[in-house]
Amino acid sequence: MTAARTALWLAVATLAMTAVLALEAERIDCERVMSVDRQKVDGTLEVTAFTESDVSEIEKSEYVRKAEVDDDVKESRLQGLKDRLAPSEEAEAGAAT
Repeated sequence: MTAARTALWLAVATLAMTAVLALEAERIDCERVMSVDRQKVDGTLEVTAFTESDVSEIEKSEYVRKAEVDDDVKESRLQGLKDRLAPSEEAEAGAAT
């Protein structure tokens, strides 16, 4: 981080602490009034040299989502599993008596 960015972050942190102390002095819950306007952040990023990773913690995750499910195939497979499990459930019920 450059010296200018460090100075900017220190100034912002100082201002934020001043605001928090003023809110606490008036018994106002800070969580109720402190938030980030995403549109303003995006606008600032467009006109400055800052990148999104400079101002946000970014976590990337990957996942797979099945786009389509054939309900007939799904039902057929479930019925097959039920049919295979039925004899073992009957055997357990008979052994319990």
